[in-house]
Formats: sequence, C-alpha cells, structure tokens
Amino acid sequence: MGIRLLAKIALAGFLLQVFPLRLGQSLSTNHDSIEASQSTNSRVLSLRFVKPTHSFATDGAIEIQAVLKNEGSQTIFVCRDLRVRADNSQPCAWEFSVRDASGRNLPGPGCASMVDRGWTSRDDFAKDLIESWIALSPGYSYSTRINVARAFCYRPSPGRYEIASVLTSSGLDSTSINNPLAAYPHEIEKLPYKGWKGTMASNKIWITIDPPSQKSR
Repeated sequence: MGIRLLAKIALAGFLLQVFPLRLGQSLSTNHDSIEASQSTNSRVLSLRFVKPTHSFATDGAIEIQAVLKNEGSQTIFVCRDLRVRADNSQPCAWEFSVRDASGRNLPGPGCASMVDRGWTSRDDFAKDLIESWIALSPGYSYSTRINVARAFCYRPSPGRYEIASVLTSSGLDSTSINNPLAAYPHEIEKLPYKGWKGTMASNKIWITIDPPSQKSR
C-alpha cells in the first residue's frame, strides 16, 4: 500500500477524532435511549436512534439522527454512507420495523422489489474507501441524519409510530456487486484497521406524523 493511501487514511482518522462535529459525528451523552445490541459475542459497536423533538408532515421527509459508537478497544472501519435507499444497494443496509399506536405492525420496505445497484471500479482504492467507510476510534461516535420515510410501505397516516431497525454490514471484503471495494482484495488486506461486519439492532423511538396541511413543528 502506497504512502499516499496511508496518508489519506491517517488524515480521515485524524479528522474524525479532532473534528467530530464538522463531519457529522457527535459524542453523545443522552442516556434515555436503550443501548443497541450486536450479533457478535463481544460488542464492538452500538447503534442508537435519537428521539426527535418535533413532529413530521405525512407528505415530507422523516429525518432522524442515527448514532454509531465504537464500544470496543480498537479502531474499526464503519460505513460512512448510511442513507436509506429504495434498493438497499450499499455495503450497509437497513431493515426497519414500524408499529402504530395500537401496536399493529405495519408493512415496510419488504413490499417493494429489491434490486442490485452495482458499482463500477474507478481504479482509485483510496477514494473508494474514504467515500464509503470511515475509521472510528474507540469511544467515538459517528452521527448522521437518515430519512426513514422508506420504512413505511406507503405514505403514513397521521398518528404516532414506533420505529426500530437492524443495520447489516457485509464488511470491507464483501464480494457483493454492491460493494465498491470488491475489486481491491489485496489492498484491503494491507489496511491498518478491520471493517465492521455483522448485524446490529437499534433502540426503539416514537415519532409523530401530522396531517399534510400542517407544518412539522
């Protein structure tokens, strides 16, 4: 691995530790949310949704804050792009569960067909790595806003809904066509950090949906 690539990775890790707020990361101190669980025996990461302080319009975006925290003792690569896509065609994918105020489970993205997105290698490993993954140091959090409107199969009716999710990562070395790093197995072996691979469940939060005539408040 060349000096240029190492320098880019080192810079990305440095920025994450020194400037967490500028990159969208935060060191959260909110203890009201339930800690997330992970499929591995020793917890490396936790996933938490921050409860919104406002309601949402039924015909608009439903953006909530998702926080990934490194609970382990070593730096690890986590997915940078956590946007919720219609086809879930990225290294990390969401699976949501939604219940209304009566406790009824609502149909989610499973009602829509899933397709592969596919990636074309640009023959620039450093760029592909930094665009898709971020090095998260022990004790630090990566925070980003995600639009969970796709968690509903259809436009939600006004009311209150409980939302939770499972985040799945196929890892840096996944051979899936949805992995932009699939063409770089030798470069991945030389990286100083491992990529997170597995599934992780979030806490549950409640959101309120207003009629379309009202502005979210």
